[in-house]
Formats: sequence, C-alpha cells, structure tokens
Amino acid sequence: MHLLGTVHLTLGVMTLLKAKDPAKATEGFNSIKSTIPTKSVKISLCSLQTFPSTNACHSAF
Repeated sequence: MHLLGTVHLTLGVMTLLKAKDPAKATEGFNSIKSTIPTKSVKISLCSLQTFPSTNACHSAF
C-alpha cells in the first residue's frame, strides 16, 4: 500500500493578466495528471481531524 499525503489545490485565487496566462495555468494543472496513480485511490479523513464533532472515518464520498 502506498500512502499519499494531503493534496490541496486552490483554484479561485489566480490572477491571469496576460492572454497566455490561462494556457500556462492549464499546462500546470495538466502536468499534475502525470503524477496521479492509475490504480484506485482510497480517500480517508480519519487522520485529518477536520470534523471535531463527528467521526470522520464514517464519512462517505
């Protein structure tokens, strides 16, 4: 089993001032795809402790 750390992308905070900036941003996001494993990915919130009043291990996606 391979463990993957937290991946967080904030998509709404980009300033695209020049005409070529959207293409550069798209290229950057597309380069991330090459690092994504082709096997099934299991997502678990158990260790993130983001939901203090609930048991995150029982969250469904």
